[in-house]
Amino acid sequence: MRKNSLNYDALEKEIKKPRKNSRRKGANFERKLAKQFEDRFDQPFMRTPGSGAFATTHRGKGILSELRGDLIVPQGFKFLIEAKSGYVSHLYMDKLFDPRSKLYEFIRQAKRDAEKAHKEWMIIWKGDRKKPLVFIQKDRFPSAPKVIVNTNCYMYKLENLINMPDCFWFK
Repeated sequence: MRKNSLNYDALEKEIKKPRKNSRRKGANFERKLAKQFEDRFDQPFMRTPGSGAFATTHRGKGILSELRGDLIVPQGFKFLIEAKSGYVSHLYMDKLFDPRSKLYEFIRQAKRDAEKAHKEWMIIWKGDRKKPLVFIQKDRFPSAPKVIVNTNCYMYKLENLINMPDCFWFK
């Protein structure tokens, strides 16, 4: 290697943008989602305290046993909400055909928690610089454009669902 040549690998590492803390990113998405639902329904929605890995490992220990999902929702709300942000490479279109993909892991987690909470499950996923997508088990929004995923899950854009009538969201 010549003395004056550039070490491009070292240069690339220096100018690479630092990665955003994924836990902070998830928490920010949950707060934004809670605010969006709160503004829409004029009722309190909030991030579940300690949602994420801490809440999952401490379930069944006091108050956390009652808190399921990533958002605390008003009474009568039909859905347990799991919020996911990032995971871009895990949700490419070809992954919809792979039962071992993160999407199906998310669905199993949401189903398990929703059963315990006696609610329907809803996953709201937002990729980097993308609009949020919603995954639910039933076709509750027949007039909204949708994609059927593996015959047992429906995918919608959140922007198409958020203004659906309250009867779709509440019991």
